[in-house]
Order: sequence, then structure tokens, then C-alpha cells
Amino acid sequence: MDDKPFRWNLREQRALRAMLARALDPALTKITIPKQYQQTYGAALSKQHLQKLQTDKFRTEMAKAQKEAHRHSQDLLKCCARIISLMGHCDLVFVGRSPEPIFDHLSGLLYDTTYKSRLTLFHYSNARYINEVIDWKRAVLALKKYLIAIQLDPKTILKRKRCIAFVDIADSGSTFYDLITFYENWSDSLGLDWKQVRSEIRILGIVGRQKASPNAYRWHQEGKCRNLLDINAIKNTSVTSKFLVYLGSWSAHKASISFSSRYWGVGTAYAPTRTDTTLIGLQLALDWFELGRTDERRQMFAKELSGHAEMKDSEIRNLVLQLRKTAKPPKAKKSGRQIQPV
Repeated sequence: MDDKPFRWNLREQRALRAMLARALDPALTKITIPKQYQQTYGAALSKQHLQKLQTDKFRTEMAKAQKEAHRHSQDLLKCCARIISLMGHCDLVFVGRSPEPIFDHLSGLLYDTTYKSRLTLFHYSNARYINEVIDWKRAVLALKKYLIAIQLDPKTILKRKRCIAFVDIADSGSTFYDLITFYENWSDSLGLDWKQVRSEIRILGIVGRQKASPNAYRWHQEGKCRNLLDINAIKNTSVTSKFLVYLGSWSAHKASISFSSRYWGVGTAYAPTRTDTTLIGLQLALDWFELGRTDERRQMFAKELSGHAEMKDSEIRNLVLQLRKTAKPPKAKKSGRQIQPV
């Protein structure tokens, strides 16, 4: 069994598009999935599920989800720019399913830049369920193997070229608290100096926008989250309430299942999931990725980054130059009239 939960490789667009097309329309017999992906992407869905997908009702649901995603396009771009401006000096680790759209879109935006390899999607959820029985010895071992596989174990963190920044929605901060506590206990069991490991970790919380006030709620200053990391190692970026709901809603379409402790080390999490909700989630993930690869979107992203104070940082300035270089302005029309870049 692979130590990493399954996630579609968005760079293999041809294979994924073919799988989606065949699932939705059995008449498309000429569409073929590349041979090397047939076993993974082409495995047959059950007849019952195919019948459910190949209906006007499902297509309507797909179109509805894409329309809803489009409404949040500008908020997503601004959030991506703010994350890079605040934590662009780190390797970014997106925690769980909530920030999947951010990861997918940034993967497209940064595809042809030196930041391409600095994004990681870390499947993780600290959700607990009533009367749930967990074999914690097996589950924790599986989670550790997963973190080792994606080079996020304490030993590797100390050897990394850059600090790592965990990015997720922050409400009460319980996910960040559980994760950092897990790392502290793991570091201690390995005989590592937790202070050294801790100094290589950053947190970026995505929070709902609120009025500026000395009495405003700040998750990292409350209860058990106080002193979680050094105060300068924790930052937040605010988004609109509608966009926050879009990212964090349990009913939202995601390309993968929630990787809570019940799935750590369990086979179902390590194989492709082809439910109606995950197939719509995959369609949205591909849409965000492909949008990020367009010249117009990269120009918009570069402009958005340029508007932040962190633009004074040489690494951010270099990224903006890379984006502008890879995102070429539209060519002039035959009439000779110049099309203005976005």
C-alpha cells in the first residue's frame, strides 16, 4: 500500500478529462485514456453509479458547482496573492480539504516558476466522531509514515532548505493545535530538540474578515493556542465570510475524502474515489488549475502581488518577474491595433 492518500495528479489533464467525459457520456467512445493511466483513471464505475452520473440532474449539479466556483474567482486570486506575500519565503503546506481550491489554483499559477515544487497538499483532518473506535497505534503509525513520505517528518523539517508554513482555515485553531502538539510529541520521542524543530514551522490561518478592534477575536491568542509557536511565526489573512464558507463547507465538492483518523492507514483512503461529489470536485480542481495556467490570470496574479507591502522582498519581486515573463501579453490583432494586457 502507498503511504500517501490518493489524490488525482492535475498535471495529467488529458487522462483526467477523458475519465470525466467517459463517466458522464457513454456515447463518447472515441475518447481514450492514455495507456499508463488506464488502470488508475480508467477503472470501471459500477453500472448503478454510471447511471446516476449520466443524467441531466447530475450534469445540472456539475454546472451549478462550476457557476458557484466562478463567483469566488476574484476572492480566490486575492487570497492566493496574500498567502504568497505573507509566507512566500517558506514551503507551503495546505492542510486538509478546505484549502484545496487555493492549492489547485496556485499549482497552476506557479507551474512555470521556481515556486512550482514548494506547494504540498497535506491530507489531514482532526475531526472526531461520537462512539468512534480508533486503533490509535495503527492510525498514528500510518500518519507518521505519510508525513515521512511527503518529507514533513521532524528530522526532514530540520534538514529542509526553507521553513514550512501550514495553511488552513483557522476558527478555534484546534487543527493547528493538534498538529503542532503531534509534532512536539514525535520530536521528543525521536530525541530531537523541539525548540529547533519548532523554529522551522510557521502557521498561516485563513480567517473571516472582521472590524479592526483591540477586542477582536484572535484564535492564536486564546486558550490552548496561546504560545503555540513564537508570535512572529503565526500570521493570518482575512477573507470574506462568503468565501470562507465556500472553502470550509462540509457540503462543498472536493476531489478527495476527508482524511480523518478513521482513515489513517485504511485502504479506502489510498485508492481513487469516484463518487458524484468527488468527480465534481475533480472537475473544479482541474478548472482552477487550468485557469491558473492562463496568461491573463498570471498577469492578474502578478499585479495583485505587486500591490502588497511585501513586494519589497527580493524573493517576491523575483516571482513577480517570473510570472510576467511566463504570462505574455495577448498578441496584437491583424489590424495592428494593440490589445492592452490585463
